[in-house]
Amino acid sequence: MIISNKFTHNANVFSSLDSRNFATINLEPKEFVSPYLRKENNQHDFRLSILFLVLSGSLHTPLGKLSQGTMAIFSSADNIMASQEGCLVSILIWKTNNWTICNELLWLSSQSKWYKKYEAWVGKLNFNGKNPNPLSPWTAYMVELQPFNGEVSLHLHQELNNLIFIQGQPNVNSGYFIIEENLKYLALPLKAGDIILVKPGVKHNLVSSNTKQNLKFFVFNNSQSDYQQEESSDYHLMKKVPWSAVDIQVRFNLNPILINVG
Repeated sequence: MIISNKFTHNANVFSSLDSRNFATINLEPKEFVSPYLRKENNQHDFRLSILFLVLSGSLHTPLGKLSQGTMAIFSSADNIMASQEGCLVSILIWKTNNWTICNELLWLSSQSKWYKKYEAWVGKLNFNGKNPNPLSPWTAYMVELQPFNGEVSLHLHQELNNLIFIQGQPNVNSGYFIIEENLKYLALPLKAGDIILVKPGVKHNLVSSNTKQNLKFFVFNNSQSDYQQEESSDYHLMKKVPWSAVDIQVRFNLNPILINVG
C-alpha cells in the first residue's frame, strides 16, 4: 500500500478544520501573497485573522522581516511578500468578530523545555498581550525532536485534532510521519511545507530523518489541552516500535502535501 495515494493531497489548496482554513504557499522571490487569498478576502461583513508561519526562507511584512521558524498574525495580507530568497509559508486564516485586532508577532511563553513524555523540546506559543488570544480555543506549540534513536514511540489523542506544519530546507527529507494501520507501521518521508492533520484515535508520531538533524515543526491543537501539563495532556503513549518494523513508503509528490489521517 502506498500511503501517499491514500492519505495525501496537495497542500497548496486550502483545507479546513473547525472553520479555519490552511494551506502552504511556495512564494517566488519578491512575490506577493495577497493573490493567493483573494477568495478568502472577498468578504466585507467580518474581519479576518491571517496567521503566517515561515517554514523556509523569509517574508517581508509590516512588522519587518520574518525568518524561518517565526510567525505573525495580520488582519490583511496587503504588502506581504517573499524576500529575495523566496519563502515557503503556511497560512492559517479564519473569521473573527474582533474589529480591533492588531498585527503582532507570536512568541514563546518561555524557552522550549525538554519533556521526557514527548521525547521533544516543546515551547508554547502566545501573543504579545495587545489583544485577547485570537487562537482560542486552540493552543499552539513549537516542537523540536532530538536526533532519531532507532525506536518510535507511538501515541494518540482521545479528543483533540493535531494540525502540524513542517519546517526545514526545501527538497530535503526532514523526517518521517509514522502511523499504525491494520497492525502495520507506515512511514512517509516529510519535507518542508508539509501539513499533517491527525484526528483522534490514530496511533502516530514524527521522527527526524537521521542521527544528526533535528526535526522542527509547529503544532496546533483544537483544544485547550496543555502539553506543558504532561500528566493531564491529551497525549497518550501507546507502544514503542523498532524502526526495523516500519515500512517506509514511496513519496511521489515532491511539492508540499497535506497528510490527512483518521
